[in-house]
Amino acid sequence: FARNLDPDILQLSARGSWEWAIKDAEHKFAASPPHLRKRFREALAAEFGEPIRTMLDLAVYGDAARKIKPLKPTTFVGRLRRALALATLRHQPPDLVILDEFQRYRQILDEKDADPLLKALLEPEHLVVPPAVLLLSATPYRLLSTRWEEARGALAHSQLLELIEFLAGADVRERAKVLFADFGDKLRDIAAHADASSPELAAEVAQAARLRDELRGLLTPVMSRTERDSVASADPLAATQFLDADPLPEDFRVYRHLVESFAEQMRYEALPYWSSVPMPAQSLGPRYAAWKRAKFRAAPKLTKMTRERRNKLNAPTTWPDAKLRALNSVASPKELSLPWVAPSLPWWPLSGGWKGSGADPKLLMFSRFRATPPSVAALLSFGVEAHCLPKNHGG
Repeated sequence: FARNLDPDILQLSARGSWEWAIKDAEHKFAASPPHLRKRFREALAAEFGEPIRTMLDLAVYGDAARKIKPLKPTTFVGRLRRALALATLRHQPPDLVILDEFQRYRQILDEKDADPLLKALLEPEHLVVPPAVLLLSATPYRLLSTRWEEARGALAHSQLLELIEFLAGADVRERAKVLFADFGDKLRDIAAHADASSPELAAEVAQAARLRDELRGLLTPVMSRTERDSVASADPLAATQFLDADPLPEDFRVYRHLVESFAEQMRYEALPYWSSVPMPAQSLGPRYAAWKRAKFRAAPKLTKMTRERRNKLNAPTTWPDAKLRALNSVASPKELSLPWVAPSLPWWPLSGGWKGSGADPKLLMFSRFRATPPSVAALLSFGVEAHCLPKNHGG
């Protein structure tokens, strides 16, 4: 089959490097370990089916009588690569499997029993101890709750529970499911207390703490979280600087206005938008369904960006957003107006506007929504223009 195969099918877009690739492959093939050819034949059978020669011909040439189209060259080569990977894994199973950005590979939880390649990777045959698996991800699972009432029980943690079962087995999953449900119920009981000095409240807080500790003890052997603070002692530049973001009464009026503007069935989305996006009523835009279906009423008493404010460069003293005010405390318009960012470790004495700047002026922002960066950037930029330009240079 290989002798009669059109080289263009394997070559794809390779041009100048093709001859080198052939020589390199011949060298590796000659030095390949014993039985690898046999493993590869078995892997081809697993990938394409049996009889192997017939199925390979069908994949390359198709069958007009049976109305079976040939595979695209890229698809065919991809399946050959899967077969080679399967042969390699079966010949030499791994000791450790590391999946970086694991959220992109969640399908392996469902497909590992049906896909021979995943089976060989995670549960190799004839091994008493399977490979160790390390999953790296900032967001390994997604909470499915949309509102307080829907977060009851373990429904909101379905993806987390699947992940726990994958890592620790069904028994740990079932115990975690019970503990999460009990812990959630206890938190709701605590939130329902109107009297903060109630003895019953203190007892429920203690019970919640016990459930939390049991959950932590159950999951710590298979799950951990690394915070940037853990490296602060060794590298002061990497230390987290916590900012006070105290809300003001107008912040809550902005939230109330957003809630009342959203459609009834989408009001639960107001809280995450309000806590993440400055000036959400003006910043979200039509790509957000809740904003698109909202009916915004006039709110003359709320601080907002208007055409007149923009044209007159009339920036307010503070914007009605606690996090933006905290950001302004470390990135003031005066500092942002400097046309050059000083290096983190300057190698000569700085003067002028840079002389009194003691903190690192570089900032890295993480946001939950795409609307956050442009909103923050626009308001900070407007503050710089209002600080530096004459009032008649707006617009």
